[in-house]
Amino acid sequence: MRILREILITVVIALAIFVPLKTTVQAYEVQYSCMLPNIEDVDCIIVDKAVFHFFEPERGHVIVFQPPDELNSEYPFIKRVIGMPGETVEVHDGSVFIDGVALEESYIRDAPRYEMDEKTIPDVEFFVL
Repeated sequence: MRILREILITVVIALAIFVPLKTTVQAYEVQYSCMLPNIEDVDCIIVDKAVFHFFEPERGHVIVFQPPDELNSEYPFIKRVIGMPGETVEVHDGSVFIDGVALEESYIRDAPRYEMDEKTIPDVEFFVL
């Protein structure tokens, strides 16, 4: 009887640890090298799924999300938050500009080699790169 009680206690403790972790933390294997040099292809990252229920994302946060259906990707996207709701974002001359001010991005390897016209971020969205 004592052994059965100890097994039951062990199972209850394991479930008390496992269930909250399973609902708030998830591991992802990175597909493709979209965040070089910080995150590389086949790196494993652990994501806190609960934090954005309490706080809004901030510029510089790395987020994981399902891509829009029209992109037809089976892998989640891993991107850095660049633009906040209501801001304007544009890319030119090798820099990303937020509300007309160049963004300091010491974490990137190469400056952008593309241009993007100014876009205003809607109030319920974030801009990621």
